[in-house]
Amino acid sequence: MKKAFYLMGLAVVLFNLNSCSKSVAYAVDFESKILNYDSASVTIEVSILSAENLSARGMVYGSDSMVSIESGFYDYVKILDESNAEVKNYSIDGLSAGATYFYRLFSVYNGVLKYSALKTFQTDCAGLGCGPAGGQIIYLDGNGGGIEVAANYVTDPGWFGCINSDVAGGTSPNFGTGEANTTAIINGCGNNTLAYVCANYQQNGFDDYYMPSLEELKLIYTEVYVKSKNPYKYSVNSYEAMASSTNYSDTYFRGVYFYDGSSSGLLDKATYYLRTIPIRSF
Repeated sequence: MKKAFYLMGLAVVLFNLNSCSKSVAYAVDFESKILNYDSASVTIEVSILSAENLSARGMVYGSDSMVSIESGFYDYVKILDESNAEVKNYSIDGLSAGATYFYRLFSVYNGVLKYSALKTFQTDCAGLGCGPAGGQIIYLDGNGGGIEVAANYVTDPGWFGCINSDVAGGTSPNFGTGEANTTAIINGCGNNTLAYVCANYQQNGFDDYYMPSLEELKLIYTEVYVKSKNPYKYSVNSYEAMASSTNYSDTYFRGVYFYDGSSSGLLDKATYYLRTIPIRSF
């Protein structure tokens, strides 16, 4: 597949020239969607729309999350030239198999450089492969559907955000109940919750994520952390567990320690530092 890159020097010159212009505020809409990928390539549909006459727009990608035009001096960053087109499909090849890549869309108008949120894709996902949002699949239902994980874990200062709540309607540890648990937590305890963070997680144009139940979280540990050797580099240590959406009581919830897979302990809603991995069904 054909690749078109800015010459690095030209990109830096363009950015510097634009930076000398008068800076003004402008609105831009960044959208992207992974169309297909294999062990060495990916095709991404990109839309960068603005009412202004943008002087440049495109995408930067690389193997490190610090991707930007400014970091274009480094080998891990590539700047793609889409000839300032509003909508275009990027076809990128020469990628490493089983690797996670990061990318941002960018635009320039009158010296003002803007970026999209950081996005990710993985080549040739291990195990059952990649889902529509680009995350590793942990479950297939045999009818074309399944469950995939997010490429990033999320954090929040409180599991529920309202201590001493047993959550109206209750929650379940069972596989397939994470989405219902997430809804119950948000309805019972509001937006200051880890469940809300999961429900608002977005990846590659998909925003229908939820917080996994205890059994779903155990499956993530087995399929992604153990079998696939943690390709997303989820942060793991001996004193912080990944949280599930499974409530135990008004003061405790359930989680999984990814350093050894244990899940027998109860985690305190009031004091425990919290993180989890959003998932989505497809």
